[in-house]
Amino acid sequence: MSVVAAVTVLAVTGTLMLGDAGAATSNRVEWNGRARFVAGANVPWYNWACDFGCGTSGGVSDPAVRSVLDSRFAQFRATGMDTLRWWMFEPSGGGNIWQIRPGANGRLEVNPAVYADIDAALALAQKHDLYFVFVLFAGVGPENMPSSWVNDAAQREQLASALGDLFGRYGTSNRILAWEIYNEPEWQIWNNLASEANAVALADLIENQVHARTSSLVTMGEATVDGIPMWKTVSLDFHAPHWYSNMSSGSSCAACRDYASVSQQYGTTRPVVIGEWDAPDGSVTRTRWDHWLGTGYAGGLGWSIFPERTGDRIPFGYSTASGFVQANGAALQGSPSPTPTPTKTAVASVTPTKTATVAASPTSTKTATASATASATATKTATAVGSATATATKTATAVGTASATPTKTATATSTASATPTQTATVIASPPATGGAECQRLFRYRDRVNSVYREVWRTVDCATGVVVGPIR
Repeated sequence: MSVVAAVTVLAVTGTLMLGDAGAATSNRVEWNGRARFVAGANVPWYNWACDFGCGTSGGVSDPAVRSVLDSRFAQFRATGMDTLRWWMFEPSGGGNIWQIRPGANGRLEVNPAVYADIDAALALAQKHDLYFVFVLFAGVGPENMPSSWVNDAAQREQLASALGDLFGRYGTSNRILAWEIYNEPEWQIWNNLASEANAVALADLIENQVHARTSSLVTMGEATVDGIPMWKTVSLDFHAPHWYSNMSSGSSCAACRDYASVSQQYGTTRPVVIGEWDAPDGSVTRTRWDHWLGTGYAGGLGWSIFPERTGDRIPFGYSTASGFVQANGAALQGSPSPTPTPTKTAVASVTPTKTATVAASPTSTKTATASATASATATKTATAVGSATATATKTATAVGTASATPTKTATATSTASATPTQTATVIASPPATGGAECQRLFRYRDRVNSVYREVWRTVDCATGVVVGPIR
């Protein structure tokens, strides 16, 4: 981690952030003076790779788009929930992120066209009293962003600096609850499509910029709770792993366990918000909401308020969400956060006539040795490049299904043919065929037909590398 300040105190939690062991023990997200249970939903996008940057041609500032968002945000806010997770820099094809490009000096910069759309989004947030978690990147694989941004140290620094300018522009906004670095990055890392060390190094640089230049928090959208340990050296303010109903057993089943067991297994004391989960109307979803609140989690963000814009068509359950808020309103808002109490001396000031005194700034945002966890996601892909009507594909079974096979996975390949362009192994596997070989289900996206297909393959049990067809 690069040093942003000599020794500063994290104002959000009131404790010095010295790696996960020194993180806050609260299981609520402390922000804007309150310890909150973050209850909300995923937008997650209206026009893939276009919401932020396309301006009046399909971006948030497009009057037609803004009108639809305005109506849907009002419907969501009527539930009593107030937090929306919104993707920002989705790839438009081949890992290209057109909103970030080399400037006149050759260094990476954010396209200024992005700002008008962010301004429009924040105006909607102000109108409806909403808070956003903005997701920066869909993942860390070559289908999610240029590989050089992750693997080249100079490019990592440039990207973090460019994003720092973006963060600084909105540094005092009280409508941006958090910046999420990646969406489900573990899928690419676990499948050897991205370097864990390099992905962590980039996340660390981005986290530094957020904490140095904003009052917002930093999080990671882990693929599952199993991804939490990967980001232990990054100073996240909370984790936002994903869970879907098909993850019905094993360690990835967040709905099968409480926050205390997750905290103990993965060695984190930071809050855990379930950043994605299938939450249609119904009694099962109400049970899930009650589980997140009653077993120590710090919130949940259901999928999604624009189901017609996603491939899975999973709708957010407004009625169920409203009933949950009506029954638990006070508990969701939480109590005022305690006055920060530094746990270490930040600066020692010695005067000629007195003994040394300690001066610590309670509004500082991070420590020199801060570390934390984070995660991201990279499982959704668009069916059109740069189109204002492109939809994205993401799989997740309906609530209550008993399948033990996760459906949200992704690994990218560089091929441009109509044959598989995106594949993904799953956590759960059928019984091994013997020896060191296992059978696993792979999912890939057909570029021409823009649909997901599935195929079983024989893999090396230890590495996950495909070694042949089913045997």
